[in-house]
Amino acid sequence: MGTSVDKRVVNQNEAVTLQIALEGEGNIETLVHPKMPEIENVKTYEADTQTQLFRAQNLIAAKKTFEIVIIPNEAGELKVPSLEFSFFNPKIERYVVLKSDAYKIK
Repeated sequence: MGTSVDKRVVNQNEAVTLQIALEGEGNIETLVHPKMPEIENVKTYEADTQTQLFRAQNLIAAKKTFEIVIIPNEAGELKVPSLEFSFFNPKIERYVVLKSDAYKIK
């Protein structure tokens, strides 16, 4: 799991795009758009989703990328919280929780 934002400094009502990429083996196509927690004075919109399939040794793997558009309604510092993704890992026979970075936007 990897995340990034396209801007760290924006004007009020200017959009920031948060990109979330999940990569691995399994049926990645069935993953749903991650939910962004409510942030006060911020509008969020689910945007593009892309899936890329590729071969990893003798298996088919994939990378699915999601975008969330974030628009701050007020001036100041905005904290984009960490997101979580959990999945069952059959190799270690237990659930794993991945956490993204949190971001500060001015």
